[in-house]
Amino acid sequence: MPDLKTALTVALTQPAKAAKELIEITKNDFQANKGKPFSTGVVVTTFNYIRDHPGCTSKEVNKILNAKGYPETSVSSVISKLIHRELVNRDEDGRLNTTKLEYKPDRRHLKNRNKKPVTKPRSKPIPKWKPPALFPMPEPTVYTKPSLIDTITIREAKELYIELKKIFDKE
Repeated sequence: MPDLKTALTVALTQPAKAAKELIEITKNDFQANKGKPFSTGVVVTTFNYIRDHPGCTSKEVNKILNAKGYPETSVSSVISKLIHRELVNRDEDGRLNTTKLEYKPDRRHLKNRNKKPVTKPRSKPIPKWKPPALFPMPEPTVYTKPSLIDTITIREAKELYIELKKIFDKE
């Protein structure tokens, strides 16, 4: 298809002939692309350029597509993503080649888009919280002299003696 300037110049100088020619070119393009998805995005354009020019480098692709109006950062990002998805491979010299004949979009992220997340039912229901049971207060133990003397160790007896001495010596 001719560039815009040439097409307009021809259309202004020979309007009827140019219109017929433009209609014919459009029909031919439509017939050639019939049944193929129409997309002019940066991904498809980058893939098609690499497919049509095997052995090109990333810099060459960036330069050409930047001249066509695609941002350099977008093209670089797309090349990286195509390599990651294994639609394009890079050889030892850094040259790019496609592994597929046609670009097919990655639709894995659309697979479960409309489905609600499935929650697994719990195997056992969570019991409701119950306050802990209060334990009864133990009865105070009554010590008698023989039971105290039989159960106390020598170290405990000495500590008890010191404490009692402190209490009774103060008075």
